[in-house]
Amino acid sequence: MMSKKVAAIVVLFALLLVAATSGCINNNQIKETQTTAQPNSATSAAPAAGQAQVSVNAQYQGAYTPPGQYMPTPKPGYQYVKFYVTVKNINDEGVDLGNPYYFSLFDNTNQGYTVSGMTFFAGDSIKDIPNSHPGDTTAGSLVFEIKQGVTPQKLMYNDFSNKVTVTL
Repeated sequence: MMSKKVAAIVVLFALLLVAATSGCINNNQIKETQTTAQPNSATSAAPAAGQAQVSVNAQYQGAYTPPGQYMPTPKPGYQYVKFYVTVKNINDEGVDLGNPYYFSLFDNTNQGYTVSGMTFFAGDSIKDIPNSHPGDTTAGSLVFEIKQGVTPQKLMYNDFSNKVTVTL
């Protein structure tokens, strides 16, 4: 009876191990592009071999105040900031393009932030294009909740096969 319990535990552990590692990605397979921006606006460069096959344009629009009195407010010591972004599929058949959760923002202290749920209340949030084709483009707003007194430095787009860093 005891050996059946041990066998069941071993099998369960093996299944958990397989499930935990099945979605892993080799970072060597991610194509990466970096670019430097003019103040408040940036566009990634056209990709070369081994670079990202999407381009990202970002325009920093400054502090964002949600419309309406019933909208959530930032945590104490934080503020909302808004960006207008355009993402274009240059040459990557079938990539999921423009998902808001593919974006991260880093400030001048290198603190990272994920997109805020306020993005979806902004009215013009970026729309995801699943299974996109070369030439497809999507654009819209992103809102991040960042610490007050810091400055946005770079916006990162990572769809797990393309990584584009836009230095603001």
